[in-house]
Amino acid sequence: LMVSKANLQVKICDFGLAALHKRNLLHSYCGSPSYVAPEIISLQGTTESGYGNSCDIWSLGVVLYVCLCGHPPFYDDEYTSIEQKILSGSLDHSEQLPVWNSLSHTVKHLIKRLLKVKPEERPTAAEALNDPWFNIEPIDNE
Repeated sequence: LMVSKANLQVKICDFGLAALHKRNLLHSYCGSPSYVAPEIISLQGTTESGYGNSCDIWSLGVVLYVCLCGHPPFYDDEYTSIEQKILSGSLDHSEQLPVWNSLSHTVKHLIKRLLKVKPEERPTAAEALNDPWFNIEPIDNE
């Protein structure tokens, strides 16, 4: 995602690292630093472990956070610091942000579910779509 703070636009820029797979684990270390899932970071130096669809759920959590807050949940000027923040999975720093505190409890709960460090603790895509936040009745402006 590219976020422009000047006019508050969010644009999806690139699917260059997308891959289709069935049940096989992927082993390539790839992804944009602020969006990469912890299990991809943990790949460094190993060849036996891999990652699956749950890393896309993580990235969805990052995208949702960016769309609602205007910046990634895990960011730093140093790449290694970003990795450490992602591996910790802590969103405690968000509690100090006015924009985070203005969000509904429902969407904050969803983001926290999507950004679980352990892949097996994240919802599947179907489970995420059944989250109450996606099923909120629209507000009638009349």
